[in-house]
Amino acid sequence: MVDNNDSSLNERADTPYNQWFSSPYFHILYKHRDYQKTQRFLDQLTDFLQINETQKVLDLACGKGKHAIYLAKKGLDITGLDISADNLKYGNKFAHEKLCFVEQDMRTPYVENHFDFVLNLFTSFGFYNEDAENLKVLESVHTMLKPGGRFLLDFINPYVYELNMMPYELAVVQGIKFQITQKIEQGMIIKGIHFHDAGQNFFFEEKHKTISYDKFQEWFAASSLRLVQTFGGYDFTPFEQTDSDRMIFLLEK
Repeated sequence: MVDNNDSSLNERADTPYNQWFSSPYFHILYKHRDYQKTQRFLDQLTDFLQINETQKVLDLACGKGKHAIYLAKKGLDITGLDISADNLKYGNKFAHEKLCFVEQDMRTPYVENHFDFVLNLFTSFGFYNEDAENLKVLESVHTMLKPGGRFLLDFINPYVYELNMMPYELAVVQGIKFQITQKIEQGMIIKGIHFHDAGQNFFFEEKHKTISYDKFQEWFAASSLRLVQTFGGYDFTPFEQTDSDRMIFLLEK
C-alpha cells in the first residue's frame, strides 16, 4: 500500500512529465527492472565513450538519479537534471562535491558550453506533442555542451516497438493489479495504467512520440548536432531499421 497523501500524487499534470513519473506507483510498477543489467550497460558506456574523472557529465531527465549516483561512485563528475522535485529528493540524499542535481525543464539550458558529455537514457525523450518543443531539448543540449562535446541519446526503435507492442497486459506487483493498455494515436505511444489501491481507483498515462530515424536526422541537423554513429542495442551493435530494439545516437557539437 502507498500513502495517498504523497505530494507527488498532487503535482500538476500540465507538463508531459506528469505526476505518474514522480509517483510512488511508477517506481512500484517498474521495480522489477534489472538494475544489474543497467549497471553493466553504464560500465560499457563509460568505457566506450572513454569518459574520465576530469570531464563533466550531465544525466538529462535523470528521474530519481540512480544512474547518476552509480556513475558518481565510479568517480565521474555528474550533474543530474530533472523537472520533478519529488524525484530529486531521493538523488539529493547522495549529493556531494562531484554529484549534484538540478530541478529544471529539459528544454531550457542549465549552463552554456559546460559539459563534455550529455546522456539521455532509456527513452527519456519525446514527451512533447509538438515537434518544436522536442527540438528545443536538442537545442538546449547543444547549448550546454562544450565545443566537441558528445551527446548520447537512447530511444526506442518505433518500427520494431509497434510490431511487438502488447495492447493489454496485467502486472501484479506488491499486491497491486496494474492493468496496462497501449496504443499509438496521432503519432504518440500512449500507455494507460489502471489500478486500485487503498480504496481508490487510479489512472495514469505515459506518453511519448513515435519519432522515426529520418525525423531524428532532421532535428539533429536543425540543432547543429553532428551524428557520429547509431547503435541498435545496449551491446553497441550497428542499428538495423527492421531488427534493432533501440536507436542509440552518438552526436557531437
